[in-house]
Amino acid sequence: MSRADWSPSKKVIQQAIKHLVGKQSAWVKRRIAILNSLSSHGRKTPLRKVARAAGTRTVTLQRLLDRWRAGGTEPLVRFGRPLDLDSIRLQRLKQEIGRGHLKSRAEVMGWIKNEFNIPLSPASVRAYCRRLRFRLPSRIKPPPLKHLTRIRRIWTDRQITNLKSVEKKLGLRALTVLEVGTTDKSINKIADEHRIPRSNLQRDVRRFVREGIKGLTKHGPRLNAFKRKKAWGTFLRWCDEKYILTGKPPRALETLKFLKTLRIKISRRTVYTHLRNWKGLRGIEPVKKRRPKKIIPSEGLAVRSLFP
Repeated sequence: MSRADWSPSKKVIQQAIKHLVGKQSAWVKRRIAILNSLSSHGRKTPLRKVARAAGTRTVTLQRLLDRWRAGGTEPLVRFGRPLDLDSIRLQRLKQEIGRGHLKSRAEVMGWIKNEFNIPLSPASVRAYCRRLRFRLPSRIKPPPLKHLTRIRRIWTDRQITNLKSVEKKLGLRALTVLEVGTTDKSINKIADEHRIPRSNLQRDVRRFVREGIKGLTKHGPRLNAFKRKKAWGTFLRWCDEKYILTGKPPRALETLKFLKTLRIKISRRTVYTHLRNWKGLRGIEPVKKRRPKKIIPSEGLAVRSLFP
């Protein structure tokens, strides 16, 4: 196949140059140089010599001619891959944006995907919008939520009576829940005034609404193991007896064995905590463990040999 079969004629080249003249882009200057080189050299001239005269590579020239052979004159005056949206689709997109149906680039991307089944990147959508002279935001922010009025809880006479009946047992918990339904204060304000966690008060109010007074008494704070078994006094007397007999505080292991007889199961770490509390009540100072000092050998001393 001769070069005349796959190389454009001088007439086609001149039409492409006229189309490019006047455009201010770097690739336009390089393309015009390539086209002038093709026009000045004969069709029998090797492509390597034509590319060298245009100041480009032979591969670049070969690809340009392949695109011309596949698509005609358009690849000669175009840089990069062809546009995903032709002029007809761009006109439809312009009409949709102009009518106000598409207000953000995300909506434009979805519309192009649904209408033409063409997935585009956000950068391509932004380029098309600028090409059509539309400055659209990336997304439309949702309208701000209206100020929600807090739910005012009002306790009935029976609920107030129940809360007052357990006020001695529950103390501050019953008092704060009572204030929630009898005053205009919010839960956060009541919690801050009594210096308690807001989440705890919210949880107590929720349980009181669902389960009544049983929700407060059933889900109260967990008591100490000694208080549940009512064995704190027995534990203190046993520690006193051991201290009087031996003159030393009881050890953790023998304390665990004694607690097993009382059917109290706690960890050794908790035993240390209770023994420390007992020492504080009796005024016994804790034993401070002293770490042995590290022996640093002197640099000036000579070490004698063990063998003569």
